[in-house]
Amino acid sequence: MGNHISTEELGRLVSGRLVPAEARRIVRHLLTDCPTCQPKAATYGRVLFELDEGTEPAVASTGEHGGYGAAFEGALASLLQRDLPRFEKEFSLLDRLLAAAAEKPSLLDALRTVRRRDHGGWPEVEAMLRLADEERYRDRAKMLEFATFANVGAASLDPAVYGAGLVADLQARAMGELANAFRLNDEFDAAENFLARAIERTEEGTGDDLVLARLLDVTVSMHMDRRQLGEALETVNHVEQLYRRNGETHLAGRALISRGIATFYDDRHQEAVHFFRKGLEEIDEKQDPQLAAMARHDLIYALVACGEYREAGRLLFESNLREAYAAEPIGLLRLRWVEGAIFAGRRRFDQAERALLDTREGFLAQGEEYDASLVGLDLAGVWLELGKVRAVQELAEEMFEVFRELAVHREAVRALRTFRDACREEEATVGLARQVLTFIRQVEWHPQRRFAV
Repeated sequence: MGNHISTEELGRLVSGRLVPAEARRIVRHLLTDCPTCQPKAATYGRVLFELDEGTEPAVASTGEHGGYGAAFEGALASLLQRDLPRFEKEFSLLDRLLAAAAEKPSLLDALRTVRRRDHGGWPEVEAMLRLADEERYRDRAKMLEFATFANVGAASLDPAVYGAGLVADLQARAMGELANAFRLNDEFDAAENFLARAIERTEEGTGDDLVLARLLDVTVSMHMDRRQLGEALETVNHVEQLYRRNGETHLAGRALISRGIATFYDDRHQEAVHFFRKGLEEIDEKQDPQLAAMARHDLIYALVACGEYREAGRLLFESNLREAYAAEPIGLLRLRWVEGAIFAGRRRFDQAERALLDTREGFLAQGEEYDASLVGLDLAGVWLELGKVRAVQELAEEMFEVFRELAVHREAVRALRTFRDACREEEATVGLARQVLTFIRQVEWHPQRRFAV
């Protein structure tokens, strides 16, 4: 494409998602009267007019691009002469906010440092959104704090300064990220409330596909939290299409990974492997290393579910996931769990026993009794292979009591009671242990199912 401007770049320009150097390059190129790029830019004429109070839109003609003509060029000139310096100043403020946040122990300290000289405005909101996104894997309480500040700041933006459409877009983004933060903090009613408001706010925005796509991305996660697999699969397909239409390969890859997760829980494990592989090919690992690590873990887990233990083991060995999860105890435990399942699948039962015992004890130490019980079913299968019948009987009694006390799904308790009773009669088999474990995992996503031996 050379130095020409893409439609996607123009969209990012008007929605404020370009770094200063890129914003300057695009605007200055448009002012050269490039015959290739001017028609594309005409699409965004009305948005630019909002930024230029002194320029009135030209009366629409029968021409292909609505007849913006000289009025559009005037808006761009005004943007370069008056608005672009303001944008440059605000991008500089954004850089200082992010730098201050990296150096200060608290968000409020960072804000005070920068506000001594500058008013917050759009840069402050954008900084809070970026910081909230960075914390989603590390500190969900802090993520909620950043997202709350972003939402308050966005609500106070002046449409006369930034344009009504851009303000609506930013407010929708802020409410969407606040919804996601509430979701990750298990406050689902608040999350659904802000998500609905965010989607409604997009009706007053610029029509930016990427704003809507992000909100629908959060909607997919909400459907998954609510165990609504059908709705999640339908929505994630739309999200992927929106990202692809706008040239966002990384985000389309992320949507494919989400699709893989939903497909896996819909009991289509081989399809899930396909989506995980394709998603990993498309995402930019440097942009989101945590996503890449989680997707690799999901792929390995799906391969185990498909019985492809040798490939799962190879990928686990090559994955560097232990380094990726170094600061995440639960992540490391889940990794050790899948390692134990791989050993068991390859009939290396002594190694499987050690891995699963480590995992179960780790979950118990973290207070995760439910997951410890699920690991126990994998461990029971290994002990049955090793002939440790008495140990399996004791484990089955313990797991059944945990399930009953936790008041998990009635059919899950029934399945575990069946396994316990079989252990009491010394009739338990490896196949039954696996059947019970598979059913317990399925019934969480398909609560209408009933357990049958």
